[in-house]
Amino acid sequence: MRLSRWLGPALLLAGTILLLRWPGASDLWQRVDRLGPGSWLLAVLGLLGSHGLRALRLHAEWQPRRGARRLECLRVALLHSAAVNLLPLRSGELGFPWLLWRRWGVPVVESASSLLWMRAQDALVLVWLGALSAAALLAGGGPLSSPWPPLLAAAATLAFLGLISRTAAWSVAAPAPWTRPGAPRWRALVAAFRAALAGASPLTWAWCVANWVLKLGTLGALMAVLLDGPMLAGWCAALGGEGAAALPVQAPAGFGTYEAAAALGARLGGAAATEQALVAALAVHLFTIAVTLAGALWASLSGGPHARPLRRAAGRS
Repeated sequence: MRLSRWLGPALLLAGTILLLRWPGASDLWQRVDRLGPGSWLLAVLGLLGSHGLRALRLHAEWQPRRGARRLECLRVALLHSAAVNLLPLRSGELGFPWLLWRRWGVPVVESASSLLWMRAQDALVLVWLGALSAAALLAGGGPLSSPWPPLLAAAATLAFLGLISRTAAWSVAAPAPWTRPGAPRWRALVAAFRAALAGASPLTWAWCVANWVLKLGTLGALMAVLLDGPMLAGWCAALGGEGAAALPVQAPAGFGTYEAAAALGARLGGAAATEQALVAALAVHLFTIAVTLAGALWASLSGGPHARPLRRAAGRS
């Protein structure tokens, strides 16, 4: 966390200098100027809203289990996002169990299993949205020009809804974590994972989907304007950039992998030039990092980490 306090501004400054000196970026600055402060304010609110939705997803899981409050969940979500966005090799993920332990006194096994399920949930939502985007790309001139795009979208949606209902049914039947003294450590991990799964109610799925739709929609709209292209190109660019975050090996703040994946998504969506897509992706990436850093700064100043074990929900051990 202390590393991210100086690493974030340093990376943001380096990226801005690179963007200012990028050859052929004059067209991009003209489009940025045409957006106006009102559009940028809406984009900021959209990104902050996505962080708020992620905090509500945390609240839906941890409030029944430990009585977590919404404002605490928002601080955790902002600080965790900043760490993930800045530190290389996904090392920022370690911030989640650290924050839950420092703030709420949650054991590492329990918070790590929750993080594992949360990332699996994010990946499933992105795969579902990717399938819907592929259906839109295959549709070409219109969704009814071929029967395959609607069938692909319907199959992806039905599979996704089936997964949600199955997860909800499993969570209802999940037993309380096995914490018998002397039990093997792997049993404690399995029990903690099942406890995390028990928090995966349809409400957590709803917040997760809403978060990604709002974030991708906000970044996609920015990309579409900066690319001077269709909204589908901007959406595919945002989806590609966020999907690149799943790569296990990447530079600090995801520089390079984010831009390459976003440019590829933009080209698949109908963008004209790869270089233009790279410049637009870098601008949107820097904007995302700046908003995330501002939110993390507020979270760190509004309440420092402190160990405070939360109550356990009734009926759970």
